[in-house]
Amino acid sequence: MAQKTLFNMPAKPQKKVQVKKNQEPIHKPQPLHLSQEDQKIYELINRRRRQMLVHSCLYYRMNENLITDQQFDQWGRELVKLQAQYPEIAAKVPYAEAFSDWDASTGFHLPLDDPWVTGTASYLLRISREIKEESE
Repeated sequence: MAQKTLFNMPAKPQKKVQVKKNQEPIHKPQPLHLSQEDQKIYELINRRRRQMLVHSCLYYRMNENLITDQQFDQWGRELVKLQAQYPEIAAKVPYAEAFSDWDASTGFHLPLDDPWVTGTASYLLRISREIKEESE
């Protein structure tokens, strides 16, 4: 039987998020008209922002780590560099306002209570614990 990892687990069932009237989710994507190259940059910035959010939530709200500090720092520095190199694209990626002045020194002040962030962090933590239990 193949060993379970975070990357070969079944997809997380989608839950409906309750949004208050006149409140849009902070991560609502914008319609895009990007070149193929710009789309790749957009997707990388989006992935890094979401990684910073989820792993900051795990660390600051749930007192857990699934990645090393070095990995977090590497992703953070890469994100800062991408946002500086491609400010027009970065402005179109979800969570643009939260990351506008972000310097990668900490994720404490990011929107860690966003429903997508907390839901994803909880899911990854649960899967990580299941994998540890099965390997014992």
